[in-house]
Amino acid sequence: KGRTNPWKRKCAIALWFWFDKNGLALETTLTKQLDLMLKQKQKFRDAEEIVEFLPPEERDIFVCLRELIFKCIPEIREKISYNVPFYFMKKRILFIWPSSIPWSRVKKGVTIGFCYGNLLVDEDNYLEKEDRKQVYMKTFQKKSEINIPVLKKLIFEAVVVDGGGI
Repeated sequence: KGRTNPWKRKCAIALWFWFDKNGLALETTLTKQLDLMLKQKQKFRDAEEIVEFLPPEERDIFVCLRELIFKCIPEIREKISYNVPFYFMKKRILFIWPSSIPWSRVKKGVTIGFCYGNLLVDEDNYLEKEDRKQVYMKTFQKKSEINIPVLKKLIFEAVVVDGGGI
């Protein structure tokens, strides 16, 4: 864990040689690209590895959402797919997607997604539908934005939609 990735070290040396008249801008751009490439190579075996990987602000939100899901539905199964945790009963019900994990449209924060959000009765219009037909989500920038009673209601309803009952 404490060692530097040799690939990253070679790229950092290459950055130093590529430093040209654009100076810091070139180095910053290449460093961001390098970080993204390294994140995409990261493979998580379980949610605990994801927690260790996340920056503190995302970690707090992620842990809060995960605990809420397990408190609402203790028998739910957690499985890592697309490098993020998905939650199952009979089918996929929910997922939590931090922005630090690539392949999502989320630029900042942590998203909770309802795989069959189109079948939920979202009276409060709490979920973000955008241009999606089935999966509805909610993105949180801060832990204080999480509305626990509304999320609990949606989680319980998602289990009913799944056919798992409550």
